[in-house]
Amino acid sequence: MTSARQVLIVVGLMLTLLSSTTAMAGDDDVPPDSLSWTRLGRVFGSGMATDLVALPAGVVLAGGTHGYPSARVWHSTNGIGWEEILLPGRDHSLIRSVAASDGRFLAAGTRSTGQHPEGVAWTSRDGRDWSAHHAFEGTLPVDALATADGFAVVTTGHPLNGPQPITVWHSADGVGWEAFPVSDDRFVGAGAVAERSADGSW
Repeated sequence: MTSARQVLIVVGLMLTLLSSTTAMAGDDDVPPDSLSWTRLGRVFGSGMATDLVALPAGVVLAGGTHGYPSARVWHSTNGIGWEEILLPGRDHSLIRSVAASDGRFLAAGTRSTGQHPEGVAWTSRDGRDWSAHHAFEGTLPVDALATADGFAVVTTGHPLNGPQPITVWHSADGVGWEAFPVSDDRFVGAGAVAERSADGSW
């Protein structure tokens, strides 16, 4: 049985998208030279991308704006036509990472409401209607990923304060979070990967 697969690549901070639809039979990999790409161009104005995730409800592209920080989300059902979604609590904020689990989208980022930034999580069922939640108490998100039972977000302290410990936060719904400090202290840079052990530690 042959089906169509939509492939998206985000190139550069200014959101230049490449889109490709290719036919695939079963689970066989499609040779790279069989892809036909279409450049969509800079279709998002002055926004910058930080992450991309997809569910049957559509594709969510997340990031923010240059200069005056404002978290941004764009939603698409086909990877070609995009709708910008106005997030609650978007001012002075930036999305660092997005994930999708059990029919729910999660966007993890930071928001500056005073002298120091704080963590914030946005959740959505359809990629269009989002809710904002204070999260990751005292730490800043670095990466978000889906788990078998919800979401995990890797956070650290403010990098200007020197090397910071890592904390992994787990949530079943993206709203209520439980912290799991990582056993050894390491500085987190642009990305991170965490692995959960059988006893629940990280």
